[in-house]
Amino acid sequence: MVFSQHLNGGDDAAGRMLAYHRASLILPQSREYLPQADFLEWHRKQVFKSPERPVC
Repeated sequence: MVFSQHLNGGDDAAGRMLAYHRASLILPQSREYLPQADFLEWHRKQVFKSPERPVC
């Protein structure tokens, strides 16, 4: 999991989210529940604000 340097939210919320920065995800048991590649690409282009946060 990667967070943007432009993470929104208060200090408490950001702290809780950043505890997972660079953490691995647990994949679903069935591939049918994986996000579709085109949706991930849309999110990277339209929502995620680059650059990602450096590792602390």
